[in-house]
Amino acid sequence: RELKRDLRMGEARNQYIYYKHHSHFWAEKAPDFAKAANEVYAEKKTSGRRVRYIANYFRSGLEMPARGIEILMIAHGGGLLDESAQAELVGFLQNEGRYAESIPLLEGLVKAQPDSMTYRTQLMAAYHHSMRPEQLATLVKQIDTHFHAEGRWAEGNIAQFGKGCLGCNLNELSVGYLNEAISLHQRDHGGRTLNDAALSDYYQHLAGAQSRRGRTKEAVDAASAAIVCWGPRHDHRGYAMQSLTQVLSGAKDLDDYVKHLDTEAAKTGQDSPILRKEIGKVYQSKGNLPQAIAQFELAVALQPLDKEVHQALIVCYDGSQQADKATRQLMALIDFDRHDLKLFTQLAERMKGNEAEAERAATSIIEAAPNEAENHAALAELRQQQNRWDEAIPHWEQVAELRRLEPTGLLKLAAAQIQVKQWEAARTTINRLNKTEWPARFNNVTNETRQLQERLPK
Repeated sequence: RELKRDLRMGEARNQYIYYKHHSHFWAEKAPDFAKAANEVYAEKKTSGRRVRYIANYFRSGLEMPARGIEILMIAHGGGLLDESAQAELVGFLQNEGRYAESIPLLEGLVKAQPDSMTYRTQLMAAYHHSMRPEQLATLVKQIDTHFHAEGRWAEGNIAQFGKGCLGCNLNELSVGYLNEAISLHQRDHGGRTLNDAALSDYYQHLAGAQSRRGRTKEAVDAASAAIVCWGPRHDHRGYAMQSLTQVLSGAKDLDDYVKHLDTEAAKTGQDSPILRKEIGKVYQSKGNLPQAIAQFELAVALQPLDKEVHQALIVCYDGSQQADKATRQLMALIDFDRHDLKLFTQLAERMKGNEAEAERAATSIIEAAPNEAENHAALAELRQQQNRWDEAIPHWEQVAELRRLEPTGLLKLAAAQIQVKQWEAARTTINRLNKTEWPARFNNVTNETRQLQERLPK
């Protein structure tokens, strides 16, 4: 009833049960939901607005895009779809790879809205994917001619046209149009580039076009420019980095490009830690560890505090049976990241063949921050892994003292005392747990304490 009311009125109140992407979707009832949607469609099939809403439910709510497309096509045949609904149907079709079926719709939309670059580039994609190269070439010439007239050759249209050419593998044309859009954008913004997500996006597409042409240097330059001017949001930065990674991963002449980069660095005295790091990642992903190590070593020399590069170097050294270098790299990482207690544990594990050095690494956990509960807890857990439970006890005592408002230290202390059969001490610790009123967030303390009590001898 709720689904039918939603489809009839277009006023959703709670879609969790009948929308597939929600975690509470009632999967067993999916056929019933589809049946209900078809019943409402039968009632409202003469209403373009309702049909469109129902089609969206089939596509997004039940992930049945074919049915959504079908009822929209029927509605279009009956003249019920306005321009917006037709454009949505085009999107449905192209998302499903049904480009040929979108062509008649797009040809009509282009005729009705000749100044829409969106419809034009969608039609380009439809011709390209439907293997109609002659029609595509004719359309590209028409777009160029039409938009160069009457002031339509503006930055936004040029950039969209360039991206459309890229999508159709017209890479030479794409490079030309995108470079023109970039030039116009920079001129209109007084040469400013920082925090410019639009300009970064142009450069990312330009990098893709140059990469397809096999112009690795030009592609990397464009991808690097995208990083320089990336937008302020985290996802903007992620897209820019992804563009550089894709260019480097797809480069068939990467070794030659690295030689060029080395030559330029020697000549100018300038280098890029980001570029070296990403090249190293590409070599590492391909199993070329010596080349990866060379790039990571340059990156860490240029940017010594990049934790990710240190960790990548450790992995590469280990993979190439250079354990001593890996250990030294781990120690270098610890030097500037002493709050990551896992690093000390890794160092102790690496040095377990040398008892004195392993012990030195372990005790460094406390030396890094002797008054921090986390450090005492880390060493206590390491001692327990080494089956040295009696040595863990003093550190759990410190945790309990430093974190008096939390039961964790006492719970761990009691467990360690039981492990080494310090029964009376364990009883004392359990009594402290029982007598203390803990904050509400520690709602499982009573149960954990009871389990510890049951491990004591009767």
